[in-house]
Amino acid sequence: MSKIKASTALVNTLKNWDIDHVYGIPGDSIDTIVDALRAEQESIQFIHVRHEEVATLAASSYSKLTGKIGVALSIGGPGAIHMLNGMYDAKMDNVPMLVLAGQVPTSVANTKYFQEVDLPTLFTDVAVFNKQIESAETLPDIVDEAIRTAYEKKRSCRFNNSKQHSTD
Repeated sequence: MSKIKASTALVNTLKNWDIDHVYGIPGDSIDTIVDALRAEQESIQFIHVRHEEVATLAASSYSKLTGKIGVALSIGGPGAIHMLNGMYDAKMDNVPMLVLAGQVPTSVANTKYFQEVDLPTLFTDVAVFNKQIESAETLPDIVDEAIRTAYEKKRSCRFNNSKQHSTD
């Protein structure tokens, strides 16, 4: 079996769930995901917003209007922090949301690296599923579980992917 990039596997998983909109801003830690979304623009529309908060508010609104899961994408660090308001909006209105947040490379995690934020702790209160990807191989299963949980619990689910894993 040939290897595929983690970003391609992520997009394939989103397509398997009939996700057709992702709101977000391109950035260093998620560029490979944005590239994979652009390659599948006939199936999934990447909607470039001006601020990460807008991404989660748009995803929450999309979910309220359609009943489908809303998806927001952001870089890690301050970009991920800005997603909290929209995540709380989804939480308070009991709508499913998937939040994809970048992260610093695994090799420099926990070293006070530039813009490193402890995302699992940050999102503890607002996300019913809150995982950090440890390897590219686990990404499709974790995304599957996150989406399933978001639909079952009607709440935000979040995982983050380090730049190292996003290019595997």
